[in-house]
Formats: sequence, structure tokens, C-alpha cells
Amino acid sequence: MDMSEIPRTTFLLLLISFTLCTNMFSQWDTNGSKIYFNNGNVGIGTTDPADKLHVSEGKIRVSDGSDRIYMRVDDMNSKSIIGFGDDFGDRLDIFFDYWNGDSSDLELMSLLSNGNVGIGTTTPDAKLTVKGRIHGEEIKVDLSVPGPDYVFREGYDLKSLEEVQNHIKEHGHLPNIPSAKEMEANGIQLGEMNMKLLEKIEELTLYVIQLKKENELMKPLQRELILQKKELEELRKLIKSLKE
Repeated sequence: MDMSEIPRTTFLLLLISFTLCTNMFSQWDTNGSKIYFNNGNVGIGTTDPADKLHVSEGKIRVSDGSDRIYMRVDDMNSKSIIGFGDDFGDRLDIFFDYWNGDSSDLELMSLLSNGNVGIGTTTPDAKLTVKGRIHGEEIKVDLSVPGPDYVFREGYDLKSLEEVQNHIKEHGHLPNIPSAKEMEANGIQLGEMNMKLLEKIEELTLYVIQLKKENELMKPLQRELILQKKELEELRKLIKSLKE
């Protein structure tokens, strides 16, 4: 090769490399110190990205320096932040905040490492702990105590109405039902309390049955008293007529 051809060849190689690089990075653009992708999908670990950012067989780490992950959501009416973070060792928090520059988060949910989930609280003490109201169409409760059908079994110790009255006077609440102070301090177990209330309903049913039987036994005596009253009235009339 003629030595005079070397500069021309070098120039052509540089031109081809520049063209290839320009085509390769033509979809990237800059704005000051910022760089952004102008068009298409970005793939990491994949040559066929299916979304704007597609990471295959790898992890994504995002942090603002305080062990929190933020995701900004824009819509037609407002801008907001959904965040994940706080303490990744023992607790994962999910919070919400408006995109207004402050850090006043609204706590939405916490997930502990033991599997407990808290809504409105960061210290759930059960599989699901809710600080606030729950609105639903139906709640199914698995019973941890037996149903009170034992009330209807022979040998059940049904207290007399007098015993119930004395218990109420002494303690201020029904037998086998916690006091108001106990319920306010400890709350109630929904399934257990429903069974206690059902127990009281079944006991009331037995009391009504007893009263009905006693009333049936009293009916002949009531009829007899009515007849005796009529006979007594007739005797009074007879005695009065004889005196006259």
C-alpha cells in the first residue's frame, strides 16, 4: 500500500466508526447533566426488552440514602409518591405522599419479617392488624371455641333466674360474660364473644320454655280460682237476698 493512502484509510475508518457510534447512541439525548433515552425500550440482561425498562435475570436497587425506595406516579389531576422502605431488615413500610417537596408520609401498610401485616400501624401483633375501620360484605370466622349447643344437653347447669339476678347485683354483668372494663382494656375475640352471646340466647330460650311449662301447670288452678270466685259471688248474692 502506498504510504500516501494511509491517512485516507484512517480517515475512512474513523468516519465509519463515528457513523456507527452515532447510530448506536442516536436515541440517547442530554439536558445539562441529565441523560435520557429518547425512544424505544431499554434492556438489561436481555436483547429483546418488552417494556420501557426490562431487567432480565438480575436485581434492581434504588435508594435515596435512607433505605427508602420511591416511585413517582403522575396522572391528569395530581402527582404522588408511593414509597417502600424504612427498615428492610425487620419491616417493610409502604407509604404515600404528595409530590410537594416535604417528607410528611402517610403510612399505609407495614409488613414484618414474621409475616404480620399492619394497616395504619407499624407494629402489627397478628397476621393482619388494622388500626381503623373495616368495611366488608361478609366476614368468616373460624371458631377456636366450641359452639354452645352444650346448653341444650342433659345435665347442663342452668342457673336459676334468682342466681342470675344475684350475680348481676354483685358483679354488674351477666355470668360468663366479661365486664365492660375487661373488654375496654383487652378488646374482644370476635368468635369467642359471639359464642358467649349465643350461649346467653340459648339459656334465655330454656328460661322461656320453663316459664311456658309453669304457665301451663297454672292454667287448671287459674280456671279453678275463676269458678270459685263465681261460686263465692253467688253465695254473697244468696246471703244478701235472705237478709232482705
